[in-house]
Amino acid sequence: MSGKIYKIKIVRGHKPRRGEPISNSYIFFVHTLNILKDLNKILPQSFEKYKEDLLKQHREQISILDQRGKKELAKYLSFLKNTTRKNFRAGTLNFTNRKLVNILKEQDKLFLYSIRFNMFIREMSLAYLITEFEQFLGRALSITFEKFPNRLMTAQKNVSYEEVLSSKQLDDLKAKIIDREVNGVIAQDIDEITKYLKDKFGFDMSSSSKYGEFKERFYRRNIVIHNNCYPDEKYRKRSGYKGPSKRMSITQGYLTISINLFRNFALVFKNSLEKRTGIKIG
Repeated sequence: MSGKIYKIKIVRGHKPRRGEPISNSYIFFVHTLNILKDLNKILPQSFEKYKEDLLKQHREQISILDQRGKKELAKYLSFLKNTTRKNFRAGTLNFTNRKLVNILKEQDKLFLYSIRFNMFIREMSLAYLITEFEQFLGRALSITFEKFPNRLMTAQKNVSYEEVLSSKQLDDLKAKIIDREVNGVIAQDIDEITKYLKDKFGFDMSSSSKYGEFKERFYRRNIVIHNNCYPDEKYRKRSGYKGPSKRMSITQGYLTISINLFRNFALVFKNSLEKRTGIKIG
């Protein structure tokens, strides 16, 4: 009895030269999204294992403390048990056992890590997600301009007389113009990028019902990097946020939705560009 035949396409890998656009830019982007998803599963699990191992070491170190050390530990634990946020007052506890002091310092550091570690991974994942999407757009535009340099005729990027003379070939000059055009596009805010893609290629991202959510991620990235996740005036204006001025944490659910959202927008853009130009983006 013959089983079902599964076909796997084998493609010889091609490492692009420095400065050369990656031909399968969409596939490259999708792989990046998969890596981000996996990192947000693997790293928290790794940290939990790391934390368990450290706590085990601490328990072992505590078990061999001398009597004075154990007495000071009991005093410290009693202080924590009877302290609440409401009745806490700044003060000091005196210890004479150096080993106990080192253990408590390590545990304090571990507590701070426990609060911040997963939050940090998600915040950096959002920032990297958007950076990679911008790079995907840049690669796709570079490929398009390479094939259709006439689309650069309306570009507002001037080339100096010195650059013209220093270019050994016309292709070198064309590459400089393309790089300048693409870098100028992806350096803009998402609103300007959206307008550029609509004017230049007839691709209107803002027509999607999800565009508001998509756009908000760009401005959330900005406050993650520049304002410790607190909403600023620009975020409020561009995203329409009217909530309180409290820290906007990146939850795992928010990040998962973001990754799927960017995957969909990249796919729609890829399909639209391929249909309009006949160029294979990835």
